[in-house]
Amino acid sequence: MKRSVVALVLLFAACNSKKPQFVVGDNFSVWLPEATTKTTSTNDEGLPETNWEVKHTGLTTAEFYSVKLSCYHEVLNPNDELQSNEALLALNGIKSIEQRRFDIVAKETGRSVPALFAVTRETATGNVLNNVHVVDGHCLITVGARLNNDNAGTVARVVSSVTIFK
Repeated sequence: MKRSVVALVLLFAACNSKKPQFVVGDNFSVWLPEATTKTTSTNDEGLPETNWEVKHTGLTTAEFYSVKLSCYHEVLNPNDELQSNEALLALNGIKSIEQRRFDIVAKETGRSVPALFAVTRETATGNVLNNVHVVDGHCLITVGARLNNDNAGTVARVVSSVTIFK
């Protein structure tokens, strides 16, 4: 009897546990802490835009992780796309804390893909968001994660997991 109760408890816990997953696009992957909600829309050029999100709202904190892929007709200029507009951020109640440009090296080809790591703070709430923006030819990939007191390791894993294939 005791063994069957223990087995049932373990089975229930396994079924309800968070299962990490990789969001995989045509040329990229990103690790997220659990299954996502996927939505599609169109961008300002009428082309498909895909968004994957994990969102939980608790009593004192909220978890938020996202991956957004948007492609355009023209090849994107990394110097334009990875340049922060401090005035626009301030108008929206956001303060830039840290920015760092870097390259992601494609696994299969060794090609360098320009990226920006950015940390921002919402001035009204104090919420801190970590983001990685990647310019890959015609496409912009944005990975975001909200930093809370108890999820720093998960946020670090999400933003450092961006992989380009070719």
